[in-house]
Amino acid sequence: SLWQAEAQIALQALALLCGERADTLATELAPPAISNEGFDLRRSQPRVPGFDVTALPAQLLAQRPDLTAAHQRWIAAVQQQRSVEAQRWPQLSLAALVGETRLQVGGATSNASLWAFGPSLSLPLFDGGLRAARSDAAQAAADEAAAKLQAQWQLAVAEVEEALQRVSSGGAREREVDAVSKEWEGIARRSHTQALAGLQSGIQRNTTFRNALTAYDVVLSVRAEYALAWIRLYRTLGGGWNQDTLTASAR
Repeated sequence: SLWQAEAQIALQALALLCGERADTLATELAPPAISNEGFDLRRSQPRVPGFDVTALPAQLLAQRPDLTAAHQRWIAAVQQQRSVEAQRWPQLSLAALVGETRLQVGGATSNASLWAFGPSLSLPLFDGGLRAARSDAAQAAADEAAAKLQAQWQLAVAEVEEALQRVSSGGAREREVDAVSKEWEGIARRSHTQALAGLQSGIQRNTTFRNALTAYDVVLSVRAEYALAWIRLYRTLGGGWNQDTLTASAR
């Protein structure tokens, strides 16, 4: 036919430009073989492994490193505030003194043990409000740490909700495009059968094959997006990180 002749002329010209044999170049440029069913070009794609939820949602969120760090900063701020507040009030402490004395008179030496035990009371003197100001500053730092912790929790919840929504919509989208792909696959199979019976031309059969493969390519793209949605959800839940793992690695 005319298009075959034009293709042969173009192949000869390309072989001349590349310095290759025409038959060798034709083999290299040949499309992948397609079976009678026409679907051997399908690409496999790994599935995202599922993970079990064995804890309450709050416990899962507590595994996030950012929430753990914010919680530790809040605890440190509270402890600092309590320490500063304690310095404003009288403090009672117990003290003990144990020792040994040696007395030498002439050639005689005498050893004796000394010990003392008793309470002591320290009273804060007037400091012009310095201790009160330090206490207020420590309380403000503790309140700030608590506010940051609350904001971090709210951000974590929002991220998890968004990730869950992406997973849900991704699953629905995958089912939708998979159904469309199966419909096109059925059309392509019927077109192949009709082409074998002489009811359709090769061009029509190849067009339906191309449409079926295009639909399956959409399925692969949606599956990739769905897998990324699961990965985002896993990351928003801490990605398997926990404080025990960090402590063990530090040791």
